[in-house]
Amino acid sequence: MITPLTQSDSIDKLLTKIMTEVEQELHPIKYASFFQRTIARLVDMSIVTGIAVGASYIAFNFIRQDTPESAVYIIDGLKQALPAFGIMLWVTLYSPIMESTGGTIGKRIIRVKIVNDDAEHKNPRFLTCAARAWVYLVFIMLLVVPAIASCIFVLFNDKKMTFHDKMFNMVCVRNRK
Repeated sequence: MITPLTQSDSIDKLLTKIMTEVEQELHPIKYASFFQRTIARLVDMSIVTGIAVGASYIAFNFIRQDTPESAVYIIDGLKQALPAFGIMLWVTLYSPIMESTGGTIGKRIIRVKIVNDDAEHKNPRFLTCAARAWVYLVFIMLLVVPAIASCIFVLFNDKKMTFHDKMFNMVCVRNRK
């Protein structure tokens, strides 16, 4: 009796690699431009800001109904935390979930996406996207200068990578039809 192969054959791996390289030669990778990435980021920031503001107003109405006598004091404190809430929403949920499933809404509209910079150009894993978002948050917290420098680095890099892309070996590419 012939036993079935449990491991993939080395010839199959070689053929897959050759087919991938041929595909890349026939259809070279087109990296997203600075302008495309900027527009996508602005769309994403608008969406996350809208979600954060909407969630805060729902919370404010709940607070006004539950504790009307101290609502003004509580709501004033929460309004000060609204920018931090939006940033945390971006870093913990929006960016990692959307990037690991094919791109944020802004990137999908502009038709670009973040992929691993390897032969397969697959979507990155959730944890890698989360780590990338947290690194970008650290850049923002360091007086915004590193975040701006990271984004401007796209203009001087052949693969149009930011610092946080380079750290996690990711590139932003145009989607193929």
